[in-house]
Order: sequence, then structure tokens, then C-alpha cells
Amino acid sequence: MGAFLLADNGFGLTKEIMQPYRSSSLSCENMLFNRELSAVRVTVENTFGLLASRFRVFQRALNLTPRNSRSLIISLSVVHNIIIGDRQIDSNFPPLPIIIDRYQSAEAQRSALKRYVLQT
Repeated sequence: MGAFLLADNGFGLTKEIMQPYRSSSLSCENMLFNRELSAVRVTVENTFGLLASRFRVFQRALNLTPRNSRSLIISLSVVHNIIIGDRQIDSNFPPLPIIIDRYQSAEAQRSALKRYVLQT
């Protein structure tokens, strides 16, 4: 499964933007998935809030390419962890996997994510 952003229902569902199921009468599985997705989204939002409070660069829009934005976020996350942690750096990161898009639609991708989340 490729990378995606977590969003609330204010955004449309695409393969790049994952949102909860919409409906007033959801199945139990879909309600559980929505709850888990929301919990992860809140954690990500809190993490960015923490980084923004520590590094002023995150208090405004990043005028960087997506690749450079990703590098900046990862780099400053490492710096943050060094500041609060044991100050050791593990340079043995595995290579990033090659992502193969196996899903025909955003709905199929969300269903696969739901199966993964609910099995763990």
C-alpha cells in the first residue's frame, strides 16, 4: 500500500487521502476502523504540534518540494528524539521499500487498510 495522508471527512477519499467511512448507520467494523483512524490522526496532529513548538520552521508553510519536506520532517524528528532521548543515533536504517499500487480504487485501498488495522 502506498503512502497516504490521514484526513477527516472534510476531504474527499482518494488513494493519497484516507478518510473515515461516512454514514450514520455504519457496520461495527467500519465504526472500529473510524475510531482507529481517528486515534492515529490525532497522534499525528499532536506530533506535528510538538515539532512546531520546538522548531519554528513548522509554524509556517513549507516552501519545499514534497521530497525535501519529507527529509526536513524526518531530520527534525531525529533531532527532537536526540534532544529528549538517549542521544544515540542508529545509522542502520533499512532501505525504503518500493511501493507497488495494487488497488484499483481509493475504496479498495481503504478496505485493505481496514482489514490490516482490525487484524492487529
